[in-house]
Amino acid sequence: MVNGDWIKARCVLLGMLILLLSGCVYMSRYTVPGACRDDLGSPIRNFCVITPGMLWRGEAPTRADAQWLVAHGVRTIISLQLDVRHSFESAHLDPGVVDSVTYFRVRDFPATQVLTHRHLDDHVAEVLAIIEKAPKPALISCRAGVDRTGVIAAAYRMLVDGRSPEEAIKEMDGFHSPWDPLNNRYVRSITGARKARILANVTQWRSRLQPVGKFECRAGGCRLLVQ
Repeated sequence: MVNGDWIKARCVLLGMLILLLSGCVYMSRYTVPGACRDDLGSPIRNFCVITPGMLWRGEAPTRADAQWLVAHGVRTIISLQLDVRHSFESAHLDPGVVDSVTYFRVRDFPATQVLTHRHLDDHVAEVLAIIEKAPKPALISCRAGVDRTGVIAAAYRMLVDGRSPEEAIKEMDGFHSPWDPLNNRYVRSITGARKARILANVTQWRSRLQPVGKFECRAGGCRLLVQ
């Protein structure tokens, strides 16, 4: 087997292993039982209230999820990498609903960053700055609502809510990611100089944040008004 074929074979084997390890949490249509203490009865997979009235978490919203979120008063959507515009613009709402939802999209945040931790500090700072500025409650979401969302939620719990690393990790691990050991190592590292850098970067992000726009919801649907 030539070197190129060997590399491809290794990639295929690695991909199969990841699918075997992660099938439950990433492919299941349901949240792991017991993962969340307060889910508001939401049908959204991996949905959870992180801080009441302030911050929610979950998977990237589908059309049905967007309908539920607007009906339950979400004020901001913070999407990690993915574009969820279609979900909101195709949602069917009660004709009497009149509301607006601010939309932030954090770009250049692929799932691999929770494995390599490259650029992760900067994304944590960016999202913390968005949460601070955005109308509440805000939802943070990624494709499955587990790893990127979980790391951001844990960092928020420590740096904003004042929880200990172990408390934040316990909440994060409830969603049973196969990458929990790597996620946990990163969360435990948010101390000392790293913590100071992230908080300083939050300050820098405040002055340059710009939402994609606002979903204006009325007459049974939502339309994104780009800023």
